[in-house]
Amino acid sequence: MNDYRLFGFAVRSVLNFDSQLERIRCDQPDCEIVDSPVPFDEIEGDLWYETPDTDAKTQRPHMLLYSSARGALLSYPAFGQFEIQADHIRYYLNGDLDIQTLEAILFRAALILWLEWNNMPVMHASSVVIDDSAIGFLAESAGGKSTLAAAFVSGGARLLADDILPIRHTHEYQARPGYVFLRLRPETAAALNFLNGRTFETDPPKQVIRLSESRGQVCLDPTPLAALYFPVRRDDVAAISIETMSPRQTYLRLLHYTFTGSILTRSPLMPRRMSFLAHLAKEIPIKRLVYPSGYEHLPAVVDAVRQDLGL
Repeated sequence: MNDYRLFGFAVRSVLNFDSQLERIRCDQPDCEIVDSPVPFDEIEGDLWYETPDTDAKTQRPHMLLYSSARGALLSYPAFGQFEIQADHIRYYLNGDLDIQTLEAILFRAALILWLEWNNMPVMHASSVVIDDSAIGFLAESAGGKSTLAAAFVSGGARLLADDILPIRHTHEYQARPGYVFLRLRPETAAALNFLNGRTFETDPPKQVIRLSESRGQVCLDPTPLAALYFPVRRDDVAAISIETMSPRQTYLRLLHYTFTGSILTRSPLMPRRMSFLAHLAKEIPIKRLVYPSGYEHLPAVVDAVRQDLGL
């Protein structure tokens, strides 16, 4: 068995995730990823979500989400199923599935649902740590959150999470650590002096830059959340502004930027998530960050956010 650290939790699996995760040693994992010898019976559960498009081979939706006896069942009719429970994820594959696709489903779907099941909403956000405080940037894809995180890391901050940010509430709101790499467009990586990344032919192409704990570039520990920002890059502004939003605007934006989006709308997890975000909007500073387009403005954006936070 292999033990890994992910989102600040210990994850155990027979699968080899060396390309994605750091190995650790632990006595008791928080989550086990195990295979099932037989498929799960998805018909018995309530259907929570299905994709509008269908698979050409199965003539069924590409993905469906059901309730199960003790959790949730994520079903991909073309190749497999993933059952999510409080302390483990079981998967059943219909046939051969390459490790990259399996990792993509586990890390960007099944484990995110596991976090939601354990009352940790996952935001579509990037986060950095400054002076032991976490700040997050919430935006759509290509909305500038990874670029902002990279600019802060260039200025001495540590990366906590890129793109996937779980938030947990105990006695305080904690931002949970993600993966130890940034995904940047090649021109962004070059402009911010992040070199030697691995290029993936996505649309648009992205470079994956692995950061180092030994160089002080990443934070691997859950960190108190100090503030969240909604970044807005604009070509028609010359100055940086940080604006307070109304509680209603803040709450609706938080709801919009949850990573699972509408997938859980019909599930019993939705009321819990709505309550969590409503309290988060009241207790954590959340603001709109407007700044001029152009890499040359990023150092000033970093300074403005630091000043806004008093850091």
